[in-house]
Order: sequence, then C-alpha cells, then structure tokens
Amino acid sequence: MKHKYISNEKFEIIENPTFFEVDEEIAETISILNKKGYKTRYCCAGHIEDSCYKVKLPIYLLEEVKSKNISRIGKVEKDFFWYYCGDRAGTGVYISFIKHYKFLTLPNGFMYETADEFREKVQSYPISEEDKKELVYGDYISKIINYIENNKLLDDKFIEYQIKEANETLLNWAKSLPMVEE
Repeated sequence: MKHKYISNEKFEIIENPTFFEVDEEIAETISILNKKGYKTRYCCAGHIEDSCYKVKLPIYLLEEVKSKNISRIGKVEKDFFWYYCGDRAGTGVYISFIKHYKFLTLPNGFMYETADEFREKVQSYPISEEDKKELVYGDYISKIINYIENNKLLDDKFIEYQIKEANETLLNWAKSLPMVEE
C-alpha cells in the first residue's frame, strides 16, 4: 500500500516527501545504518498483534479447530477465541538492504539472507505468480519472534519484551558498524 502525507500546517497532500515512514522502535537504527552508508529498503520493528496472522473466530468453531489437532489456539472467551493461522504464528524484526553488504558480524540471534536466497524461498510460497513478480528482492537480516512455543501461546508481555530486546540488539549492532567504504 502506498502512503500519502498531509502537512500539519496547511493540511495539503504532500505527493513526494523527502522522508520515508518507519516504525518508531527501529527508526534510530535505520537512521544510523543509512548515515553510515548501509542503504536500507524496508524494515519492521515487529508487532505483537499482526492482524494478518491473528484471527478472531466464533466460539462454535473451537471444537472443530481442536479436532484438527491445530495447536495455535490463543485466548478463549465466552463468544469467541483467537486463532493464530499460517506457518508464521509470530512476527519478524527485519531490515532489507538495497544491495549486498559483507557484514563481519551480525546482531545476536539474527540471520542474514541474500536476495537470491530470498527469491528462491519465495518461489515455493503459495502466492500468485503476479504477486511474486511485484516483490522487490534485497538482502536482509531478520529475527522471528514466535507467539507460540511448545504448543502454548506466549504471554503478550513476554513477546513485547522479546521485540524490544531484538530492536535494542539491532541498534547496538548498527552503532558498532564501521562506515561503508566506497
């Protein structure tokens, strides 16, 4: 989805802003990386309630979901329950780069994947060929934060702590990197 921006002063639509939008928790990291010459494309600080994966279902479906041996059932209420769908019952903290950089170190707990490795993986995803063509590939570093461990839904505060810790790790890593030598 493309964004437009509206001026706080004159409330005019700004078509081509000279800035880009970024999650607050990862903003300083992205600023440091780009200032040091590590040009980024996309990033995400991680989100605890990613609506793409957390679904509210009516309570009458609970027994059917349980009978299919699906272990991604979250909090059960009187009239509904939460179900975490798909293979990604969690969130990701990641940064995508516009080109390949040879990092001597990576942030603790993060993985590095090249654009070619990512492209190969995406080819196996059950998405349309049209959607695959629209993807922009780049190298990236990422860490997955799971909502579920050992078939149990993790506490929201614990997940929030993991997301915060991952972003602090990224920030410290960015600060430790040398300037890119051109």
